[in-house]
Amino acid sequence: AGEAGDIQYQHATYFASLATSTSDTRNMPGDRARLDQLTANYPDLRQALAWLQDHDAHEALYLAGSLFDLWHTTGMYSEGRSWLQRTLANDADAPPEILVSALGAAAALALLQGDLHDAASLVHQELPLARELDDPYGLLVALINAGLLAYSQSEFSGSQAFFDEAHQLAVALEAEDPNVRAITGTVLGNLGSIAMAEGDIAGATVAFTASVESLRQVNYPWASLG
Repeated sequence: AGEAGDIQYQHATYFASLATSTSDTRNMPGDRARLDQLTANYPDLRQALAWLQDHDAHEALYLAGSLFDLWHTTGMYSEGRSWLQRTLANDADAPPEILVSALGAAAALALLQGDLHDAASLVHQELPLARELDDPYGLLVALINAGLLAYSQSEFSGSQAFFDEAHQLAVALEAEDPNVRAITGTVLGNLGSIAMAEGDIAGATVAFTASVESLRQVNYPWASLG
């Protein structure tokens, strides 16, 4: 009846909204209710991504950047990277706040797969853009990615500088959002790993202990397992 386009649009925008309406970085990765919802609706989210990629590049990129925690926790690293690569390539004029989110998700997945070459290219785009934006949460993600990249390259002093900056920013953000303590705890855990790599057992013990305390304060076991 000539209504297919309208129905596809409504389907795509509904499921995109389902994911992006809860994608704010203040909702910590690993939230069980969010992940269960995304997993149950993932076939429709795939279909929405495919349709939006051909009809609304900005929305497709926004949706792809919002699905990092699902791809991470389910181990669908390659699929997530594939969607992000395609949507990034398809939207050269993306708004910076959408672009930085997608770059951060793509960089994190590349790091999880040990693709340091791709991760470096993405982080080198993400971090300067995040610094330009008035979005401390986006900057926090970028600093963590930069710190993980430097750590993976055995550049421990550089990694510590990024994580020290991330720690200061996270502590400052806790004043307005106590849930950010989960990110503080995660950052402290990474500082502990750096200390371990440098043979500083005492420093690592202090950092890991503080990390566990922060994570327990906000009941965030997802990061505690690391």
